[in-house]
Amino acid sequence: MDLLTLSFAVINGLLIGGIYGGVALGLSLIFGVMRVINFAHGSFLMLAMYCSYLLWATLGLHPYVSILATVPFLFLVGYFVQGVVISPLFKRERALVVEPTSALLLTAGVYLVVDNLVLMAFGPDVRSVAVEITYESIFVAGLPINLARLIGFLAAIVVAAALSFWLKHSEMGRAIRATAQNRDAASLSGINVQMVYVRRAAGAVLLHHPEHRAVVRHQVVPRGGAGRHRLDPRLDPRRAAAGGVRIRRLAVRHRHLGGDLLLRPVHRDPAAAAGRPHGPGLRFPMRHTLTLVFGVPLLAVALAVPLFVQDSYILHSIAMILFFAYMASSWNFVCGYVGQLSLGHSAFAGVAGYVTVLLFTQLGVTPWLGMLAGGAFAALLSVPVGYATFRLKGPYFTLTTIAFAEILRIWLENTDDFLGIPLKGAQGLTVPPVGGSNFLAFQFDGKVPYYYIILAMLVGVMAATALMERSRLGFYLKAIRGDRDGAEALGVDPTRYSLTALAISAFLTGLGGAYYAQLFRYINPERNMGIDLSIDMAIMTIVGGQGTILGPTLGALLLHPIGEMVRATIGGSFLGLHLILYGLMLILAVIYFPKGIIVPLQRLLDGRARKSASRKAAAKADALEGKGQ
Repeated sequence: MDLLTLSFAVINGLLIGGIYGGVALGLSLIFGVMRVINFAHGSFLMLAMYCSYLLWATLGLHPYVSILATVPFLFLVGYFVQGVVISPLFKRERALVVEPTSALLLTAGVYLVVDNLVLMAFGPDVRSVAVEITYESIFVAGLPINLARLIGFLAAIVVAAALSFWLKHSEMGRAIRATAQNRDAASLSGINVQMVYVRRAAGAVLLHHPEHRAVVRHQVVPRGGAGRHRLDPRLDPRRAAAGGVRIRRLAVRHRHLGGDLLLRPVHRDPAAAAGRPHGPGLRFPMRHTLTLVFGVPLLAVALAVPLFVQDSYILHSIAMILFFAYMASSWNFVCGYVGQLSLGHSAFAGVAGYVTVLLFTQLGVTPWLGMLAGGAFAALLSVPVGYATFRLKGPYFTLTTIAFAEILRIWLENTDDFLGIPLKGAQGLTVPPVGGSNFLAFQFDGKVPYYYIILAMLVGVMAATALMERSRLGFYLKAIRGDRDGAEALGVDPTRYSLTALAISAFLTGLGGAYYAQLFRYINPERNMGIDLSIDMAIMTIVGGQGTILGPTLGALLLHPIGEMVRATIGGSFLGLHLILYGLMLILAVIYFPKGIIVPLQRLLDGRARKSASRKAAAKADALEGKGQ
């Protein structure tokens, strides 16, 4: 590469980077004030681009002139999203700041709704904005510089400088900076923090500079975006040497292992529990009763389905429900119990699928062993990833897992061969048919064997979750999720046990990814490792109830059939409608059912149990009264 070409690439990279920096101003502003990472930021950018394109295509307005119309429109969109989606979350929490993960999930639901509404309105075709300035360039020292990119870069600098001046010298700017530094102090000093939130959420949407990016790319497509207590420091073992309370870490750990009630379930009736050990001898909590009440009949029905369903498509659809229930349960194993939201689990599924297919096609290893090898490889891969990311909290962990999965997916899409191993890039790998049914090759003529295999896998992962809940690991994970510092003070190593849970979750997710590759006899990075699969796992678990045994299955039973019915009936006319429904259900679940739909079912079952116990107690009292008479 000569010096002229290198200089041209560097200058263009700086110009485009400046434009992206201008786009990021809005995201930085809303996160700095509200601590909300707007997952739908790219969707708002795409929406503004489509507005600019629509005004150009219908009225002939130049993209720069259409700013006068898109700015008010985007302001109204931001105001609406803040008032209808974000504000109810703050009201539910009754706080000036909410859990970042909840806000991230809300904006992820907005992303699904906005992206697919645009897809329904404009279709998947690429739209172009062709104006004269697109092709004009100026020459500086013999280097051609695109005029549109230069204008966008300069505009981004001007907007950033104006925003900085406004934040420093205006009354609202000072209120925003005060709110960002200390919400409670700002509220006590008379600042209307909620109004600051509303204005910033609406104003942040305006900082996308949609016309600049539309001119730069000249194309518009429907996928433009992508309660803790304070620990007394005297109880910290690390401060014993500094003159604090002397407390030996090993002694604390032994006390915990012996049955410390902080990490053990407390009996509902202390008087009835007197003299009984607090441990495995306790009766099942209500969530286990719910699992038995609903799980056993569901299992019986599932076992009998192939006896009554002969249609291959229907049986395949039911098998896919079980598949997503399995994947959601595997995701729940770590994310539901550790409390960290991962949107990179699709990487484990894809990696295990590739290992299974490559072992079969290159070495002739049966997929049954290949699935185990793929799951083990996914578990090994999760250890360094988890060790680096578990040190992060809240949205930072989530964003890091997205980055990890996307890096791996993009690398596979652009790699045809690695160390002599054929990966075939975006084309993907095909599993060659062996002819007829072959158990060792994991190939069957009908759908019934695949159905029973995934059913057995789902029962296995639910049983593993139930055992984990009542094991030492389960108690540790719940303690880490409830109070990481408190658990560590009692001798629990959060990193170690979180990594253990992640490795198990990655192994189980890898088994599911290998099954998926064998079911369709094809695998490629976009289909098997895309972020959509991770989002599906997260949505189904959150809607159903994370941190429970039956919740992910309930979420899959609710959401996947809705998506299949919508796609089968009106999917051809309304592309992406099922994802809009997914997004709406995610928003409603985060706001009104933060612990999932399993909670109302638990309350219903608990209420009936209490009524039954009351009737029995009343009948017993009447009987004793009759005997006394």
